[in-house]
Amino acid sequence: MNKWLVVWGALLILSAPLQAKDLQLLDILQQVVDSHPKTRAMLEQGVMQRAEKRKAEAAFDPYFSQKLSGRVSGYYDGHVLTSQVTKPLAGMGAEVFARYQLADGRFPVYEGFYDTLSGGEASVGIALSLLRGRETDERRTNLQTAALDIQLWQAQYQGLLNDQLYLAASTYLKWYESSLKRQALEAMSTTLRNSGRALQQRVEQGDAAQMDLDDFTSSTLEVSLLQTDTEQAQAVAVAKLQYFISEPAPLAIPGTTRQQWPFSVNDTRLRLLKQSLATHPLQLQMGLSLQNSQAQLQLAKNNLLPVLDVKASVGRDIGQGNKTLQGTETKVGLDFSYPIGNRKNQAEQHKAQAKVRQNQLKIADLNQKLEQQFEAAVARWKQSQQALALRQQAQTLAERLQRAQLARFNSGDTDMFVLNARQTKLIKAQMEAISAHVDQRQAELDLFYAAAALDSLALVPNTQNPVFNEPERRINF
Repeated sequence: MNKWLVVWGALLILSAPLQAKDLQLLDILQQVVDSHPKTRAMLEQGVMQRAEKRKAEAAFDPYFSQKLSGRVSGYYDGHVLTSQVTKPLAGMGAEVFARYQLADGRFPVYEGFYDTLSGGEASVGIALSLLRGRETDERRTNLQTAALDIQLWQAQYQGLLNDQLYLAASTYLKWYESSLKRQALEAMSTTLRNSGRALQQRVEQGDAAQMDLDDFTSSTLEVSLLQTDTEQAQAVAVAKLQYFISEPAPLAIPGTTRQQWPFSVNDTRLRLLKQSLATHPLQLQMGLSLQNSQAQLQLAKNNLLPVLDVKASVGRDIGQGNKTLQGTETKVGLDFSYPIGNRKNQAEQHKAQAKVRQNQLKIADLNQKLEQQFEAAVARWKQSQQALALRQQAQTLAERLQRAQLARFNSGDTDMFVLNARQTKLIKAQMEAISAHVDQRQAELDLFYAAAALDSLALVPNTQNPVFNEPERRINF
């Protein structure tokens, strides 16, 4: 039952009158770009990547901290409140801060740095990294890799879009081929029916033998069988094509309107396609992976350095109290540390170096692979042109021979068996010519796919999505 529903649906699409909304190939591809669930899911991945970047940027947001401590029992007593606003900076792992401290009570000598005048102490300062953390640190590396991840997602999006468009266009070509064959078979079937009625009259009048009519009927049955196979192939192609169509509408029947084939190839376009291999999504992904591993290597080298941080501040107390706390205070401090052995960071460096070398080798391998795939597609395209020319010549010759044989049969110079043989060769030549025509288009499509340029023609992306807020890789023909 389902099989007949599919066939019936295909017939409805083919028999629908041509309207402005009838779908051309470009309409289907545009729907893949705009609204296909797989494409939209990949766009949501971009939203998540941008959120990751904002999270990495948050490491440099200013923050407020406050600490309250007190000695509530014992010979000495006292309470200290310290409030501080800190703003991390990217350069030299620095941070600037503003601090306010207020102390009240009696403190021992060894806690005297807590003492302030009655109005508290206000100070500002800066902390810098002189060795480890000077050139980079985990915060800056995370921010760098988050930006690279957005570019990586964009390359992955372009690669996925190239795959989806290729599948949609290839499926469309299957439908297109079966539609052309069905049209050719229907035209041939009409001609055979007219000839069959004339032959039937000749048999009834005694001008032709019943065997001639039987031979002719076998030819019409062969055409009918081919029509059945073609209708089945067309119905299957229609069912598969629905996966890429989000807004169902009748498909534009070949021959009823100018077919839009945006992937035609000539020598100029061939050169542009080959040039675009340098910005193939896989190339971009591998290049970004290399940059990411280089950033991790830089961080690993940084972590091998000793910690040597400097901190300076200027402060002044406010209010009444001990005269020794009056005036401006300037404080400078150094912090130095280094793990003996440092084997963990050394291992991280060796691992990061191996990752960089691995990515460099993968890039070299990918360059060769993409180049070879493109050259193979070029060879297939050139061969498809030659095959199409030969198939068209064979079809023209078969049509001429069939017309001549029909004239001889009508004049009584040959029999129906020979005419049927010519008719069979003509059917075969027409079907093979249609297949060669579609094979050439498939070869052109393969060239665009090999260059990852299927989204470069006549497709209007959704510019509201973040993927299009960054510079795009486009090929203008």
